Amino acid sequence: MLRRLAAWRPRPGSTRAAAAYRSSAAASSSVLPAALDRSSDAYARNATAVGGLLSDLHSRVSQALGGGGAGAVKRNEGRGKLLPRDRINRLLDPGASFLELS
Repeated sequence: MLRRLAAWRPRPGSTRAAAAYRSSAAASSSVLPAALDRSSDAYARNATAVGGLLSDLHSRVSQALGGGGAGAVKRNEGRGKLLPRDRINRLLDPGASFLELS
């Protein structure tokens, strides 16, 4: 009997499920203290490191959006093929949202 009670979960959509979610969310939520010192040396070092990583990310994204570089674009166009991004743009409706995974 105790195993059945321990394994019991309210059905999704039921009022019991909503009440159970509200009570667990209220019990687990708290406000974190803001102890960030933006004038510290550690903050400046981290900001510089993150800035370098972001610039590297932006350069890689721009290379990927450009089709992998000039050589890759020329090779694909020489074969009469569209770049992957161009194929996707032809499939989507203008203004449609697109979520790229991987």
